[in-house]
Amino acid sequence: MYLLLLIVSYIILYYWLALWLQYFFNEKKQLLYKFYHSAIIVLLFLVVVVSTELMTNEIIWNRLLHAFWGWFIMIVVTLFSLKASQVKINKFQFLFLWFFIATTFWVVNELTESFWQIVLHYTFSSYFNDTWLDLWSNTVGAIVWLLVFVGFVGKKKK
Repeated sequence: MYLLLLIVSYIILYYWLALWLQYFFNEKKQLLYKFYHSAIIVLLFLVVVVSTELMTNEIIWNRLLHAFWGWFIMIVVTLFSLKASQVKINKFQFLFLWFFIATTFWVVNELTESFWQIVLHYTFSSYFNDTWLDLWSNTVGAIVWLLVFVGFVGKKKK
């Protein structure tokens, strides 16, 4: 059930972010939403979930999910939203936007998990420190992805 909620959240974020970008940058162009963008986001999410579920160590796959795969999906969502909005920004602005959109998304995700555990008594993990480890994994993943992509900022194609 929660994974379905996450998929829906990614799709809503794609559509909302494109609209917000136009508003924020004061663009008056037609939004170019593409159905295949939504399909790619869903398929990418399913590949990530299935591939991590195949791992036998819950702690390791959960760390990988939070530190790397979730951030990669957010890069794709942000990129597709930019294309749909037709807003032109530079690479540094993209990294800045992606970082803060993704960070906000993951913090809201952890708050939602906490709500489900406290109010609905639905447990997501078998160990107590899962939320804290998720937040640390998200932070490490953000730093790693920023370091990976910062090398591409400002480089001109030859």
